[in-house]
Amino acid sequence: MRTSVGVPHTLEERIRDARRRAFVGREAELRIFRAALANRSGPPCLLYVHGRSGTGKSALLHRFADEAREQGRSVVHLDGTLIGGPPPVPGARAHVASDADVLFIDALEQSPAMMNWLTGRLLPTLGPGTVIVVAARQPPGTQWCARSWPDPIPVIELNDLGVREAAELLRRRHVPGPARAVLLAFAGGNPLALALGAAATRQAADPYSWEPGPELVTTLARRLTGPVPSAAHALSLAVSACALVTTEALLRSVAGDQAPGLYAWLRRHPAIEAAPGGLRPMRTARTVLDREFRWRNPQRHAEIRHALVQHLFHARRETDGDAAHTARGLSWLLYRDLPDTGDEDAGEYLAGTPHPRDRPLLDGLPAGSEVTADAQVRMFRHTGTGEVAAISVTRRRHTPDEAAGGDDPVTTSLWRSIADRMPEDGGHVLVTWLHLLPNGRWSPELAAAVRVAAFENWLEAGQAAWSFVVLPATIPLGRSLEEAGHDRLGDPIEYGTEVLCLYGHDWRHVPGPAWITAISNRVIDGRAVRDDRVAGSPAALTRPEFAAAVREALGSWTDPRAFRAGALITSHVVPAGLEGDDAEQFLRDQIMDAVDELRARACGDRMHRALATTYFYGTPTQKAAAARLGMAFSTYRRHLARGIEEVTQHLWRGGVS
Repeated sequence: MRTSVGVPHTLEERIRDARRRAFVGREAELRIFRAALANRSGPPCLLYVHGRSGTGKSALLHRFADEAREQGRSVVHLDGTLIGGPPPVPGARAHVASDADVLFIDALEQSPAMMNWLTGRLLPTLGPGTVIVVAARQPPGTQWCARSWPDPIPVIELNDLGVREAAELLRRRHVPGPARAVLLAFAGGNPLALALGAAATRQAADPYSWEPGPELVTTLARRLTGPVPSAAHALSLAVSACALVTTEALLRSVAGDQAPGLYAWLRRHPAIEAAPGGLRPMRTARTVLDREFRWRNPQRHAEIRHALVQHLFHARRETDGDAAHTARGLSWLLYRDLPDTGDEDAGEYLAGTPHPRDRPLLDGLPAGSEVTADAQVRMFRHTGTGEVAAISVTRRRHTPDEAAGGDDPVTTSLWRSIADRMPEDGGHVLVTWLHLLPNGRWSPELAAAVRVAAFENWLEAGQAAWSFVVLPATIPLGRSLEEAGHDRLGDPIEYGTEVLCLYGHDWRHVPGPAWITAISNRVIDGRAVRDDRVAGSPAALTRPEFAAAVREALGSWTDPRAFRAGALITSHVVPAGLEGDDAEQFLRDQIMDAVDELRARACGDRMHRALATTYFYGTPTQKAAAARLGMAFSTYRRHLARGIEEVTQHLWRGGVS
């Protein structure tokens, strides 16, 4: 009953009025339901609404019910979460005895007995004009449809709200502007997350500085995922939230032999969807699950990310897998927390090869980044407009001694900066120039695409001695490059109208396995690994400094304290994560193995004997070592110097595998 001025009078009316004012969107669904209501004399109508948890199925059914009541229809509402078995058939049939009744059954999946009662006993008895609306997480199975209804069932799949609808929902719930932006970024278009977040902002002491808290995240995690059978199943959800795409092999790297069963369970889970190459959580579910797990067990969260990084990197090396797929997965795992990180899976920008119409763009590139026959060119296109926002050109360059000369100022600066760090046997380097075009706008989404392309280059670096990235100082990608072990080299370079910055990584100094481990430790744990030197800084040890460190380690072989204090133990020779006694023993083993390998070389036995006698056996002086070996002192000195150089070169290249 309403007052004369139309203001809601009873509590029930006030609740319905508030519900109507807060409801947004779903216009197509309302049109379908209104058409069913209008068919009063026709055969009974069954509508099936499905969608994952939190998409607003219950809210839509309430909105349908309000529409039905306004047209004078009587409404019955059954909830599978509250009814364990089927309702008594006579009582339920009485509710739908007239031709004007509407029956709503929510959360049908929660009560299998109710589903059997509905499909086997109730539906065949319905009269003309009756409307049945069923809501469940899963779509109707073909067998269920075939045995319960003679005509095709209108199926309504609910997805998240659009951006404008989500913003309108928060406006109607009086969420302040600053909190509205935070909540939209957190919840996306998920109606449940938006509604609970809106309520949380109203309870916040300062809604203008509100952030999603643990209580909200935990509540949402439980609502979105439903019952979780075991700790192992919870682990599989956590893995899926961490990884960009989850495969059974990737899940096995964390869950072991339980992976096949857990992966099958994930495939059936309503919060998980199929993705190219595997499975992934829905957007809001991923955000909520990852935050909840990170808060609940930060150490285990970091351990899982480390394990997934190692699996992706080594699985690709062992199987020669798709570098682009691995690059996307690694970039997501490592950089999703950076401020400039967009959604790698959003696909707003895609890196592709040039089209013939792109020739004018390529012809305008500066010297040093020209498109040669061996260059790898990536055009970063907006998927909506097709416009090219940025171009990267990767070229293989030989060492300066083999170069033809006439280098541009940037390449000249590059050679100068690594002059004392190039391997003595020559080699090549990879140089990637990144150009942001005049009409291109730098954004987190473009940064994500560029970062993935860079990782793909590094994964395919092969035998390159170095990899370099040249980019304008105006592009804020430096932090990502430094986190990826590509440190800033020298001062900015003025080149034409631009100021360019140069970043580089020495693959002979820090090879792939040590590189990925160092990045993982640095980015995921937020810690520097052994004074940052193992993370690939070109300034850690120059080639002459490295040679001095090898001599220092050999000279302090019988003095454990001095050996541990040496520079070599913090170099790339010792993998990240080893410390104390483990790091010392590993380094000693590497040096001894390198010395032992000399025996396989021409004149290597004399070099081996000179080194072992001088350093490993504690001979007090070099003259005493020469006498012990029965060599002339000059001959001994020659073999010792050659042996030290051979061991140094071997360790400089990455140690003994």
